[in-house]
Amino acid sequence: MSTHSRRIAPGRGWTRKRVLIAAGVVVGVAAVVAATSVALRATASDPADPVAVTVPVALSSVSVPKDTRIGVIVTLGGSAEGSEWNMAAQGARVAQQRQALGGTTVDLVSEDDHGTPDGGKEAVRRLVGRGVSGIVIASSGAHLSGAVAAASAAGVPVILPYAPLPSSDAKAEGGWTFAPTAKAEREALTKAVGAARHPLHIDEGPGLPDGFAEVDRIALQQGGDLQALAVEVARRTEADTTTNGAYLGVPAKEETSPERQPGTANDVIIVSGAPGQQAAIVRALQSRNIGVPIVLTGSATGPAFAAALAAQGGSVAAGLQTVGAAWGDATALDATAAGRRMSAFLAGNRLLAQDSGAKNLTGDAAFATVASAADARSHDAVLSLVRAVSAADSKDPGRVASALGDSTLGPQNGGAGPKLDFSRPSALAGPVAPLAASGQDLALRPAAAGGAGGLSLVWFPGPSRR
Repeated sequence: MSTHSRRIAPGRGWTRKRVLIAAGVVVGVAAVVAATSVALRATASDPADPVAVTVPVALSSVSVPKDTRIGVIVTLGGSAEGSEWNMAAQGARVAQQRQALGGTTVDLVSEDDHGTPDGGKEAVRRLVGRGVSGIVIASSGAHLSGAVAAASAAGVPVILPYAPLPSSDAKAEGGWTFAPTAKAEREALTKAVGAARHPLHIDEGPGLPDGFAEVDRIALQQGGDLQALAVEVARRTEADTTTNGAYLGVPAKEETSPERQPGTANDVIIVSGAPGQQAAIVRALQSRNIGVPIVLTGSATGPAFAAALAAQGGSVAAGLQTVGAAWGDATALDATAAGRRMSAFLAGNRLLAQDSGAKNLTGDAAFATVASAADARSHDAVLSLVRAVSAADSKDPGRVASALGDSTLGPQNGGAGPKLDFSRPSALAGPVAPLAASGQDLALRPAAAGGAGGLSLVWFPGPSRR
């Protein structure tokens, strides 16, 4: 990966028999959805019907020129900035194979940016040399400025499914993002915090959206003492370790502090930082039986947070929330067009995992080893670019960028996630809302390769605390 591009062509032929198998997979998914929907949404007065089983796994009605190539930039290496998204990026392979099933052949060419601006520039240079029509930058962090600038200079459109654009004028440069706007994220966080009067922000960076009103803040340096942090937070929230983390609303006798007035205990915790660090903080707080709600920033919606929480020995506890759009597996439980499309994406993911010849983006491992983390954002990013190539009837990046800017994507044309509107740089058109954690396994994905400590984490749209 560090010295040359990895080209991934669609997997082996999908016969009529395999198409029927795909339909069977969708039926199985729908059955699980029906049972789970009743269990998880029992509060609804009229439980929704199960997701329809007629949505095909194949994505058809798209034709592209021969040898169409889409670039995918990932960040490899566990400590590199943005590497937490390289597993989620495998949803690009699901999009590629679903289109192959529908008769559309697209090659994916992947590059590693090494988590640096220079690495991003070099990755773009290599992809441009391979003749890609557009690039999905499946990473996050400040280093993305290098790849975005290089793509702009080359006239190649880019989509960032996991990070905001580095600059406000990126629309003119052919850049789009699926990340929520700062305003949308701020409003969702405000709803998640709800009626809490004394939020405590644990800031490991990046921070909260501009304009969010925080009452107290603890700045945590990378590598800071998390156990000391947990002790301090226990004091501030007046947790009582003898009550399994119950929030008493009154000071614990031995922790009464002269500098804090009665009734000023922190009643909700907001954690910002990279997914792995957020998971480590959550685990430390759990070790001190801190029972007030914990609200995480949006990076926790990626698979890296769940994997890190499992590795730390943490659990999915009540009161754990984040914010985000409807990109998660729980959407498949909805008896709507969006639910049916998410169900079809998950069925395609399961089917590809069953193909012993299918590889991951970098071609160095079986797809089955990454299927548990492949997500809808990278899937929809690839699909959006392929549809733009089709609309432009050309592989030329400039014409593809123009067509992409005039397009939308949603359940009606194959999107697995919320509606996207590419007439603006922030393409996300669906709502951003509080999401509540659930530890119930929906059985909609293959089990994580190598095990994940038995931890299952699904984010459901959850009521605010108002």
